[in-house]
Amino acid sequence: LEPFLAVVESPHTTGPMTGAALSSLHKFLLYGFITKESSRAKEGIDRIARSITNFHFEETDPDSDEVVMMKLLELSALCLRCEVGELLKNSYCWEIFRSCHRISNQEQVSSLLSNTAGNTLAHIVLILFSCPRGNKTKLIQNANLNPKKDIFEVSYEFDDNENSSLDGSENAVDYKPIRTLERSEGLKTETNVLVEIMRFLCKLSDPRSNSEETCILSLSLINIALEAGGKRLGEDGDLVEIMRGDLCKHLLNLSQTEDMTVLSLTLRVVFNLFNSIKGHLKVQLEVFITSIHLRILEGGNVG
Repeated sequence: LEPFLAVVESPHTTGPMTGAALSSLHKFLLYGFITKESSRAKEGIDRIARSITNFHFEETDPDSDEVVMMKLLELSALCLRCEVGELLKNSYCWEIFRSCHRISNQEQVSSLLSNTAGNTLAHIVLILFSCPRGNKTKLIQNANLNPKKDIFEVSYEFDDNENSSLDGSENAVDYKPIRTLERSEGLKTETNVLVEIMRFLCKLSDPRSNSEETCILSLSLINIALEAGGKRLGEDGDLVEIMRGDLCKHLLNLSQTEDMTVLSLTLRVVFNLFNSIKGHLKVQLEVFITSIHLRILEGGNVG
C-alpha cells in the first residue's frame, strides 16, 4: 500500500498520478485484497484513511482535478463500507467525514462534484448510524437524563471557537483535517464519532449562521441519521443532549421559514426525532405542537 499512499499524500504529484493511485487503493478494498484476517489489516485501513485526510496534488485543469476528487470521495465511502472498515478508528471516521464535507463546501466547484460529495456524506452517515461500531463508540446508558428538564430556549448562540470556519474558504486541493480529535483540543482518544457528526450537523442547521443550501444538506443528513439509528440513539446520553438541545433550538428557528423545502425537511426531522427519542422530549413536544404545528394549521396561507 505504501507506494500508492505516498503518491496520494505528496503535494508534488499531478492530478492523473494521484487519481491512478486512488483507483489502485479503491481496488485493494473493493476486491477484498485486504480482509480482517490479513496481517496488519487494521494498520492498513487506518493508513488509507489517513491518506484521505492528507490528500494533496498539483492542480492541472478544473475538470481533471474534479475527477480526482470524485475518486477520493469513492474511496472515502468504501473505507467505511468494506469488510475491514469495521476496524477503522473512530477518529479516522470523523476525519473522513469532515474531508468529504470540505469538498462539498468548496467554492468554485461544479454542481456534479458538490452533489457527489453530498451523496458520499449521506452514505457515510447511513453506514455509521445504522451499524454501531462495537465498543469503540462509548455509549452512556441513560446517563442521568432528566426528560423534564427545561433546556429549550429560543435564544441560543454557539461558541465561535468550538469548531473551525465553515465558510469554505480553504484551498480546493488541500484537504488536511480541520480537527484532529486524538491530538488536539483536549478530546479523549476514544472518540464517539456519532456524537461528533451529530454536533457538527446541528451547528450546520443553524439558519442564523448558515446558508439555506447548508441547512438543507444538514437536515437531510440528520434525517438519515435518525432513520438509520432509530430508538438506539436514545441509549447514548451525549447524543440525546445534543438532539434535545441544539437540534431542537435550530428546528424551531427553521420552522419560521417560508421556503417549503426547508420547512418539509424540518417537519420530517421533528417526526423522526420523536420516533427516536420521544421519551426525552416532553418539553420539546409541547413547544413544537404549539409553535409549529398549531401555527401551520391556523395560518391558511402556508403552503
